[in-house]
Amino acid sequence: MTSIGTQPPQRTYDVVCVGCGHHNLIAAAYLAKARRSVALLERSAVPGASYAPRN
Repeated sequence: MTSIGTQPPQRTYDVVCVGCGHHNLIAAAYLAKARRSVALLERSAVPGASYAPRN
């Protein structure tokens, strides 16, 4: 996993999912199970942050 603010190594992916909401997490899991390389990109530090409780 790459920390926030750093560049990951140059790589090619079969699929790029933007946002880690529950639909993209499920889609990425199915794609990975089908042996596709998947990149999940999330702006927040927590996956599914839009559904996480906020203080």
